[in-house]
Amino acid sequence: MPIDPQIHQLLQKIGKRMTDLGHPPISQLTPEQSRYFHREARKMFLKQREGEVTVTNKNIHRKIHPDLPVRIYHPIQKETHLPILVYFHGGGWVFGDLDSTDDICSFLAKVAKCIVVSVQYRLAPENKYPLPFIDAVDAVKWTYQNGDVFGGDVNRIAIGGESSGANLAAAAAIKIRDSYDINLLSQLLITPVTNYGFNTSSYCEGFAYSLSKETLIWFWNHYLENEEQGKEIYASPLQVINAENLPPALIITAELDPLRDDGFLFAEKLKSSGVDVEYICYEGFVHSFVHMIHIVERAMLVMHEIALRFRKML
Repeated sequence: MPIDPQIHQLLQKIGKRMTDLGHPPISQLTPEQSRYFHREARKMFLKQREGEVTVTNKNIHRKIHPDLPVRIYHPIQKETHLPILVYFHGGGWVFGDLDSTDDICSFLAKVAKCIVVSVQYRLAPENKYPLPFIDAVDAVKWTYQNGDVFGGDVNRIAIGGESSGANLAAAAAIKIRDSYDINLLSQLLITPVTNYGFNTSSYCEGFAYSLSKETLIWFWNHYLENEEQGKEIYASPLQVINAENLPPALIITAELDPLRDDGFLFAEKLKSSGVDVEYICYEGFVHSFVHMIHIVERAMLVMHEIALRFRKML
């Protein structure tokens, strides 16, 4: 299916803006530059927080690692014992922050009727793998230990994220299953990165609308210390041998995304181990479509559908 016309128009505007700002080729881009250009592009998405949530910023104090900032979204209804979604933003492990996913988290809290704990994990290359992964696991452990304090039901904790954040979510779910007495309720993986590899059909189709193969290689090179780490299951969740007893998953992909098959293959891996999976690929959509909900009409409709589907898994 051709690219959604509103998405195409938005990407053209962003492309022009990046050209005007002097965006260099990806091979010449520094991490600091990528963060600057990401912040500039973000301004064009007209992001806004949902009004029917309350928001609290906290720091998770840790003995060994630095404090971990989180932002907690609570539906405005004064309910207690709500399910909790621990959520990780995207950005190729290199950029992104609590603000970049503020609208998505507030939307999920409102529509899925859950508390959302958004996590500002450490960024690469200053903090390479496994440090962001460690942050993800620590965020889940902290939520389990403290979720009841902010009105959550610690027996109904889900995990989720978008793109590289979905990678951290999937990896953390494996670690939690293997090492901790925490039963995660479900996982929400939106356009996930699940494998260090670049030869799937969706990679070979050469999509480069909002994310390209070259950019993904650049991200991985900044995230990993070496290629051998890419074989580890906590870097590449698709490599997990035993996927039994992982949380039920809602996996979302976009048709025109080089990561489409990462999501599809991970869904198949989970299904083959008896995990309940709902997999949806949205035609005409590109990577990062969830950030376009305030501009692209169909993106808003789809995000609403995703939130309602996930609500049933909580």
